[in-house]
Amino acid sequence: MQQFDANHNDFSSQSEADKQLLVRFFYKTRPDKAATAEKGVPQFKEVPYMEIRAAGDRDVQICRAATIADKRRFQAHYDAFIARVEPPTEGLPLTEWPQVTRSEIEQLSFVNVKTVEQMANVIDSNLSRIPGGYALRDKAKKWLETAAIESDATDKAELQDTIAELKTANEE
Repeated sequence: MQQFDANHNDFSSQSEADKQLLVRFFYKTRPDKAATAEKGVPQFKEVPYMEIRAAGDRDVQICRAATIADKRRFQAHYDAFIARVEPPTEGLPLTEWPQVTRSEIEQLSFVNVKTVEQMANVIDSNLSRIPGGYALRDKAKKWLETAAIESDATDKAELQDTIAELKTANEE
């Protein structure tokens, strides 16, 4: 039996894992057997389907009729589909990230990587298909770490300003 090392936190939050997926709902025409039997001529109905792709992998996908559970699990995507708008993107779009070139953005888009967060989480087996993939993933991870540190520093400075204002108001 073959074993592998896994971090238990990798599987602890399905919603966090779902943010790395590219989900698309669409309609597909299917034969309606009941209506066909009733009317005597072929009848069809539109059924909501869903497609799920993993970031960094162009080939692997899931495509099937959408269930109620799917609609709940990917509620924001389903709501966007019903409203006929683009589904929400979790994270910083690559087009807004100054660390990559336009051609790199197009290459990454081809393999379903749309955000910096997705790039930082692409698995090793998919990185081999992306030119310079390992360097891009490392760059994305470092950038996200730096952004988190800067955000924490900004939050701390704002909190200190608020405390100073409250102290001043309290003294008055």
